[in-house]
Amino acid sequence: MNIFNTLSKVSEWVLSFSDSPWAIFILITNSFTESIFFPIPPDALLILISFQNIELAILMSIITTISSVTGGIVGYYIGNKLGRNLTKKIINEKYIFRAENLFSRFGFWIIIIAAFTPIPYKVFTLSAGILNLNLKQFIIASLIGRSLRFMLIGIMITILGNKIKLFLNSNFDLITIITTIVTLSIILFMIFLRNKKSKNTHYNLNLED
Repeated sequence: MNIFNTLSKVSEWVLSFSDSPWAIFILITNSFTESIFFPIPPDALLILISFQNIELAILMSIITTISSVTGGIVGYYIGNKLGRNLTKKIINEKYIFRAENLFSRFGFWIIIIAAFTPIPYKVFTLSAGILNLNLKQFIIASLIGRSLRFMLIGIMITILGNKIKLFLNSNFDLITIITTIVTLSIILFMIFLRNKKSKNTHYNLNLED
């Protein structure tokens, strides 16, 4: 219970800057550090700041996206440089190897989903570094996922203004979960089609032999 109280107080403290001269700086700091270790996602602060200046909502979303992805890259390097040796001491190498194989096949999609959903993105920025996910893939996937998440806020506020305020504050996680389910279904269908095509190609090559 003490942990929840502490998180609640930290969240209230962060949100208290929404109408201060430090608002953008705190938003940048929040989104950057949340990608590495900070427990409070920047969404609520982004929403409050955007409602202060609706015409700047998309710009605030872009700033949040860039800050978050930059923090993610730092998290990736921390995981890659410091986390791998520590992980080897805790986890059997064969399990690390299996995880690396999983990330090499699906890491791009895993990062997109983690970057877009309420799943703690920071866990996957560090894991991507530890498991040697291709850095270029990591950055591209992070940009896609974080852009979808934060730009969704900016676009909705820009188009709907104060009409969406109560709904967005209460249901943003639900929106992202529903969108994630749809996106994940599309991704799985694409993977299924790719595997099916690969099997058919392999089968045809065997027939030609």
